[in-house]
Amino acid sequence: MVNSDTEQTNKLKELCDFYDKNSGCIKSDLFSDKAEEVVKDFLKPSEIIKIPQKKSYTTKKQGKNKDEEKEVDNSRTQIRRFYNEVLSIKNLIDLKDDETPTDKFKIQIPYIKMLIAKAKYAQKRNPPTVTTNFVKFIKYCLEGVKLEDIDKSLKHFNIFVSFFEAVIAYSVVHIEKQ
Repeated sequence: MVNSDTEQTNKLKELCDFYDKNSGCIKSDLFSDKAEEVVKDFLKPSEIIKIPQKKSYTTKKQGKNKDEEKEVDNSRTQIRRFYNEVLSIKNLIDLKDDETPTDKFKIQIPYIKMLIAKAKYAQKRNPPTVTTNFVKFIKYCLEGVKLEDIDKSLKHFNIFVSFFEAVIAYSVVHIEKQ
């Protein structure tokens, strides 16, 4: 039997696969139903996580500090901050100058991939500012960005930018302001 975490991961991977398997075109409901589903099912729900207590000087009588459980939510502000970084990268690629967008995209790939590390860092902060599902969302959506096929990767990145924009729009509807 497949556990719910595995099922959830597979569902999120499927939502972050932008192309219809039969036609090879962008899924017709990617920027509507699929983006809303990402927000409602993966970014809105809270997670209960254990947060290690900061080390402090305690006496033997006081006992050891215990980890506390805390509910973590994705805030619209954090989601927006990541989207703004994505937009900054896209704007650098789209700048009109002597270099082609493909050449500029090659230069930006490491910075695009660094978004995964930044999401993981935000998740591990004390207190965390994003959930595990947000990290997975960023990771799975950026899997199509590779150096091997630059033209296809650039197209994938541009679709990701539009998809993330739709996710931002639905987060305003479904995630409470914090």
